[in-house]
Amino acid sequence: MPAKTHQDILDDIRQLDHDEKVLLFSALEVIQQSVSSNINQIVGDLREAKFSCGFVCLYCDGNHVVRNGTFHGRQRFLCRDCKRTFNDFTNTPMQRTQLPEKWLPYLECMHNGLSLRKAAVEIGGVTHVTLFHWRHKILSALKKLDTDHFDGIMELDETYLLYSEKGQKHIIDRKPRHRGGKATKRGISNEQVGILAVCDRQKQNSIKVAGCGRISAATLEAMVASKLGDNLTLCSDADSAIRSFAAKHDLEHVELNAKQKQRVKHGIYHIQNVNSCHSHLKEWMIRFKGVATKYLDNYLAWFRFVTETKNEAMTSKRNQLLIAASQFNVISTCKSLRLAKWDLASV
Repeated sequence: MPAKTHQDILDDIRQLDHDEKVLLFSALEVIQQSVSSNINQIVGDLREAKFSCGFVCLYCDGNHVVRNGTFHGRQRFLCRDCKRTFNDFTNTPMQRTQLPEKWLPYLECMHNGLSLRKAAVEIGGVTHVTLFHWRHKILSALKKLDTDHFDGIMELDETYLLYSEKGQKHIIDRKPRHRGGKATKRGISNEQVGILAVCDRQKQNSIKVAGCGRISAATLEAMVASKLGDNLTLCSDADSAIRSFAAKHDLEHVELNAKQKQRVKHGIYHIQNVNSCHSHLKEWMIRFKGVATKYLDNYLAWFRFVTETKNEAMTSKRNQLLIAASQFNVISTCKSLRLAKWDLASV
């Protein structure tokens, strides 16, 4: 049986008698109150997390912050130092949102794997274009979360995806690849984007875009060096860049040669965790039918969050996602997301 459209539902409501309409509107009022209560709870948790060390100004970091009334039901704050006002949503993905009650249902749609168009139908009152911008406002903030350091046995490996300019309106410098396609060059080349995955046995992990072509020792230095803990043992495949990086930082380095079918050494040294991460990532990304490279880091942050919270309840996942994305002072507008570019030599 085909799903009913909004117009079908409205036609059904018009056919109800007066008493049935009263019951329906009472039920909708209860649902609305429940949604408002959830939003208020999220705001409280967000305020506690964001200002855990005391209220500070989001613009000048001043400590002289006082309450300054409400606006559209939201508490406002005034900084006595810079004289600027802000609220709990300032410099977060929900800044200037006109539909705060629809964010939580959309986050559930994200976790359930619904496409933007299906989510727009599920939620109602928003377009898939709006939901696309909501998605990337959240993810552009979420990607700032990263592992502080790795301890013990650290696994490191890379995988590659084809460089993509999906959604771009300008003329690209190559023939278009229909439904993914293949690179024109054999092996690893600048047509492919490297994704570096690092994890340890304490479940600390990091997965980020490393640039086009083969990953160099300089790239490893920029992405991993600051996260090295004490007494680390590095496990990787036989790669000269990783070998140089390990030697520079005096790391114990265990190499596994795939050509010789080496999978495990001494019973504990392997890179099966990062290989599993790569496999699950590519399987998870099939639903998006291709991702533009300029947004790839956003999706990697989303994937990392999904894997870390896979055993938690939906309500907890939804709340954690919004609170985590609101921890940082990030301003992403529809225009900045649409015009974003990815520099091939940025890494």
